[in-house]
Amino acid sequence: MTRIAILGCSKMKAETACKTRNFYKGALFKKSLEYIEPQVDKVLVLSGLYGLVEIDGAVAPYEYNLYKAPIAERKALKERVAREIQQLIDKGATIIYLLNDEYQKGLPPGEAPLHGMRLGPRLQWLNNKLKERKNAQEVPA
Repeated sequence: MTRIAILGCSKMKAETACKTRNFYKGALFKKSLEYIEPQVDKVLVLSGLYGLVEIDGAVAPYEYNLYKAPIAERKALKERVAREIQQLIDKGATIIYLLNDEYQKGLPPGEAPLHGMRLGPRLQWLNNKLKERKNAQEVPA
């Protein structure tokens, strides 16, 4: 079964076009990617402007805040993204969301290890999981 992670974008962005993985500069984005990438087959990023973006796809600079967009625009994006995710699920994928609760609202069901957490606790949880992974890798056989 294919495991697909969907990460949220970040307000901090690169000033030039580049791969998605290098474009978003926020701490939560970087930690989320570091945590989840070894565990999944594919990583997508939910951009408020572009919708679902491949982690190694190219993204051009933009300033857009989904929360400030008209309701109809937000609804249209959510519906389009929900359809795309449902198609992945219909093909047998398991979805793991690393999104804030507002971005995840209205999307098809999936695993959501950060659900209900605010920014600080999300970063703490990710840091703890990354530390646990590092410690497990350092244990001699």
